[in-house]
Amino acid sequence: MKNKWVVVVVIALLAAISVTEAFAGKPVKLLVNGQEIKSDVPAQIINDRTMVPVRWIAETLGADVQWDGQQNIVNIIKNKDQSELMEVANLVEDFGKKLKTVSLQAPQDMVSKSIEEEYGGFVAPALLAEWQRGMQDVPGRLLSSPWPERIEILSINKLSASGYEIKGEIIEITSAEMANGGVAARRPITLTAEKFGGHWLITAVQLGAYEENGPAVYKNSWTAQNQLQDIPIMVFTHAQWDALQNGEFHIGAAPIGPSELARNSSYVFALPARYNYAFPPGYEEVENILRGDPLKPFENGQ
Repeated sequence: MKNKWVVVVVIALLAAISVTEAFAGKPVKLLVNGQEIKSDVPAQIINDRTMVPVRWIAETLGADVQWDGQQNIVNIIKNKDQSELMEVANLVEDFGKKLKTVSLQAPQDMVSKSIEEEYGGFVAPALLAEWQRGMQDVPGRLLSSPWPERIEILSINKLSASGYEIKGEIIEITSAEMANGGVAARRPITLTAEKFGGHWLITAVQLGAYEENGPAVYKNSWTAQNQLQDIPIMVFTHAQWDALQNGEFHIGAAPIGPSELARNSSYVFALPARYNYAFPPGYEEVENILRGDPLKPFENGQ
């Protein structure tokens, strides 16, 4: 996106707009977004053409107008912050489209190469190198399905003269959502973008926990003021569980992973690692419940 329009002004910095003869005898009002503008150079009809002052229109729209008398050129510079916001938003959205092309299940050397090839135009070299060294918090494709389809931007906040913080969500879909619409999973993501040599690059990325969409069942003595130990249950497909056990991705306090509670032919049900590390009231009861093998999953259709 170009920030500057160059307009060659021939007569008194006026722009020409064609009109019909029917309006030739009427006074010309200049409206911008429905608001009338009173300019020191009035709009005029000359030879059946309406001549309006460029400067007043541009400045009303938030642009800066600069006159170069030596070259007879007017530079109109659009609102800088708005232009930057659009550039940063485009950067993040274009980066989001690349996430599904980087398979994090591949061997490390292939992942490193893929990160360089797919993310190189969007991510600062220092962050690329950090990802290639440690493979920690690298956004990408964990499984064949669902896959990250895009990043939806929730907010963009200016951090400095050359930096923005962008909060959003990684939207994951399967073939079902691709055909019928909807979202299979959402994962929060926070990015920092900075300008280098006229180009915006992502310099930091922080991934959040997947949004929980499952049901919640509470003991009748549980209240918001007196909370008891919960039993959170994670649900994996068999492919996801096998990938987790093989160390292809981590959830929670790695290297300690979730522990399996039960399974059926389609899913594995697991307990998050360190779910009761704070020992809230009721943790003893939860441990007794879990020792009794309480979860009995049904097969689909039962």
